[in-house]
Amino acid sequence: MDLSKRDMGIQHLQTLIDQRKKSLYETKKNLHTKSKDNMYLREISKDYVNYSELENQQQYKALQVLSEYLTEITLDPTSTEEILRNCKYDRALISDEIRKLNV
Repeated sequence: MDLSKRDMGIQHLQTLIDQRKKSLYETKKNLHTKSKDNMYLREISKDYVNYSELENQQQYKALQVLSEYLTEITLDPTSTEEILRNCKYDRALISDEIRKLNV
């Protein structure tokens, strides 16, 4: 795969992830504000927070699996220099995402 196409795909996925995070943050903020006056919404808000935390944990685990896979590739003696550069780049992206998760 051409590196520019791969980078464009990664950039597109990053944009989608950022949009999703912003949407989830706004939903959480609105739910918290509205739940102050409504007992049922308070329960829903608690459930949403629990769901959000669970989703973050699952994302963290998935990113850890990807990171471990990239480590295996870098330790493989048959990996080319290009593969090693790509792995290094991908590991940096994964590390950034892990930091953003706040797990």
